[in-house]
Amino acid sequence: MPSAMMITTLALQLLAADPSPPRYAMTTDVTATLTTTTTPFFYDTLGAGSAVVMAFHLRPVLDDGAPRSQQVWLQRAPTVTVRAGGGVRLFDVPGVDASERDFGLGAALRYDTRGPAYLRASLSLTAVFGSATRSGDSGWAVAPDASISWEGWGVLAAAAGGVRFDRFEVELGALLARYTAEGEGTEVLARPSGFGGYASARAMIGRYVSLEGGARYLPDAVTLWIEPGLLIGRDLSVKAAVAHSFLDDAGYSFRESGSTQAGLGVGYWLGAVQLNARYDAQVTEVATSHGATLGVAWRSR
Repeated sequence: MPSAMMITTLALQLLAADPSPPRYAMTTDVTATLTTTTTPFFYDTLGAGSAVVMAFHLRPVLDDGAPRSQQVWLQRAPTVTVRAGGGVRLFDVPGVDASERDFGLGAALRYDTRGPAYLRASLSLTAVFGSATRSGDSGWAVAPDASISWEGWGVLAAAAGGVRFDRFEVELGALLARYTAEGEGTEVLARPSGFGGYASARAMIGRYVSLEGGARYLPDAVTLWIEPGLLIGRDLSVKAAVAHSFLDDAGYSFRESGSTQAGLGVGYWLGAVQLNARYDAQVTEVATSHGATLGVAWRSR
């Protein structure tokens, strides 16, 4: 016959045990990025930045045994996302002390209905401030010991709707971009502005392959992109990205005058924490950029 102590111990174990898998209400992602840009005839830059992204899941995300990086999407959890970030770029110009700083805020909502349809909306704001002071001979058109400065502001808004069928979805959206710049040297801030749109598709093929791609249009700017991904077990994910932008060179800086971008990222989950690393490269007719990003994300209940 079991003793009273054995019965008490068993009862406590049953009360303490939680057979249901954990449910998470929020995902927080913190990243740090280092970039370099080289040009054959003008100037090189070195940049660093960081960002914090917080995603609030309006329906809890269940750790249901699916690959962790796909759980939010597979469970169609409506999500509100907020983002804040900033960075600095240093210009390597002989005889000139020049730098540029940027700050950005953003918010987005994806709401999945109980049916196949879903809605998405987003808004992001960006501010850029730059200055240059000539301290010696240089190629910049800055008088000795004189300074120039520039500043710019950007707004990008999007509204979209999509249809989801099991593990495949198609999305169509409208875009509004508005960028303004003031001061000397504002040509480096030029961006396409006006109304545009985009189309995208996303799918999960079996258990181990994900695929995303699409096209985006803004006045004088068209971008095509594709992102294949490989899911290894529940915790490890590898994703590549390739994109090409076609732009009208008139009025745009070398950073936006048509470019090809490629990236490779790796993520690994350790319980409720994900470690991320990513490498990106961008090539234009006159410049090459490289970037490395490290990040950590965690889910909380």
